[in-house]
Amino acid sequence: MFADTPALDNIKSFARFDLPTNLILPPKGRMSVLGAATDAAASHELRDLSIWTLVYQRPMNTVGLITDIAKNEKNPRLRKSAAWALMKLGAVDSLRQTLASEADANVAAWKQHLLNDLNDTTTSPDSRAVRKRDGAPFDLTMPLEVEGVVEFKDKSGTWHTYATGPLSNERLIGKLTPGVNADNFDTTVVLQKRIRNLNGSGRDYVEGYSLKGLSRMVSDNVIRHQYEASSQHDIFPSGIVGDESMGKIELATATLQRYADTNLSFSPQSPFPYPHSVRGTFRGFVYMNPSVIDSPDKNIDGRLQILSPVDPKAGHLVNGVFYGTFRGVLEDVDGDGIVELNGVEMLVDRHGNVPNRTPLSQQW
Repeated sequence: MFADTPALDNIKSFARFDLPTNLILPPKGRMSVLGAATDAAASHELRDLSIWTLVYQRPMNTVGLITDIAKNEKNPRLRKSAAWALMKLGAVDSLRQTLASEADANVAAWKQHLLNDLNDTTTSPDSRAVRKRDGAPFDLTMPLEVEGVVEFKDKSGTWHTYATGPLSNERLIGKLTPGVNADNFDTTVVLQKRIRNLNGSGRDYVEGYSLKGLSRMVSDNVIRHQYEASSQHDIFPSGIVGDESMGKIELATATLQRYADTNLSFSPQSPFPYPHSVRGTFRGFVYMNPSVIDSPDKNIDGRLQILSPVDPKAGHLVNGVFYGTFRGVLEDVDGDGIVELNGVEMLVDRHGNVPNRTPLSQQW
């Protein structure tokens, strides 16, 4: 059982220890990490990697630099990522300053959510109306942001450490979206993992994970969940998802542990008490492509695959562990000013399967 909600992002809590000296620096000699984080010409993924490397390294001038990104960056996802980084660094005043000037309602709700958790406030960070879409496979789908650390070893046995943030995770492993239903919310959550336009192929790669477990109320509107997933997926020995140049191992077992606190809202616009936000921790074994050691600022699409070390066919490929924290806040996904409870497109069903792999774009 983990500590109270604010402790999840407290500087001295989960995974906030000093990392080994072989922390991989995203620019790899091209420029300083500070420079990469602020380089407008760099990719959003590289800038995100650099921001979270700074969070773990904590050099001087980090707070001021990240505050400027959270306040003035044009890309809303980078502003969200930088705001979360400020929370991790304990820069509450700086975080509050970025909220005061935030024009995007979704990003503002995210920043307010971070401040609410720092103040141990469980009410919704968003006052906008909500609605539930009919005919969707899930009653609620929540955009999830993930930050974490991959500790892995290369073929020589040397260990390396790789810090990632929300945007870089979306390319490295995929955008993660949980889907839940009111009738089994306390025991089941389905997680969709989606890499859009994988390696510039024009196709998305989608996987589903069914997590099972137990939940309990810890206050009037907070539920604590402890879930575990065991799913079967294709594993690519090449180290790149979708690349069959070294073959493909089918139906390999992937396992993942997830612990979370969910805050509920009660509204006449919803037929059930709905989660307005979530925060939690995760941990799982992985097969990490060592190519990121030499080229961390290059394409990282699908270079990390979740895999169980006890799988008889592919377990020998496991070379690391991925752990960290995640957060989610409901959003207005279509820009009409109303927050959708289940507005995120889900290509997985209630069992974590992917029945339709060819929706708007070609899928594997």
